[in-house]
Amino acid sequence: MEVLFTVSRRGSRQFYFLIDSEIGRGTTVTIYLPRAPRRAAETEEEADERSRWNAGPPSRILVVDDNSAVRAITATMLRTLGHDAVEATGGEEALDLLKHDRQFDLMIVDLAMPNMLGDEFAARARELIAGVPALFVTGYAEPGRMRRRPQDSILKKPLRRAQLAEKLRLVLGIAARRSSRNAIALKEQ
Repeated sequence: MEVLFTVSRRGSRQFYFLIDSEIGRGTTVTIYLPRAPRRAAETEEEADERSRWNAGPPSRILVVDDNSAVRAITATMLRTLGHDAVEATGGEEALDLLKHDRQFDLMIVDLAMPNMLGDEFAARARELIAGVPALFVTGYAEPGRMRRRPQDSILKKPLRRAQLAEKLRLVLGIAARRSSRNAIALKEQ
């Protein structure tokens, strides 16, 4: 195996190349580039784009959906928006998870799941984690048929990243304000 390490100078920046080659196995070239300098001022357009993707404070979110593709995409979107997503394949699995782990700021729940509907899961989950809001997602169910609580919201499938970010900003912002009011009330007692 032959390894060659080269440093090249261009101005004040250094570029590193690592070449690893072996007969019969091929060649791997690794390039290390310097980090780009940050721009001092953000343009108005960049600020608008950044606020479009503001999805509330970083939060831990339980995603409950029986459709593995939808669940994975939702969790990935949440992670790209700066949140920690924990996935469950249905209501029973999520309830089992909640018996051991109750540190969630929000539940994103599919309304139409087999074995346990989303609103039934949310009602049972609140026995374990009271006060955690639920964001219901649906592609089929009629939202008027479900038992809702004031802190619950509904989002239609297919989910769009901008819609999800906006709804998260709203729901998590309300939850954060409610939580800080409760903390102040406890402190005053």
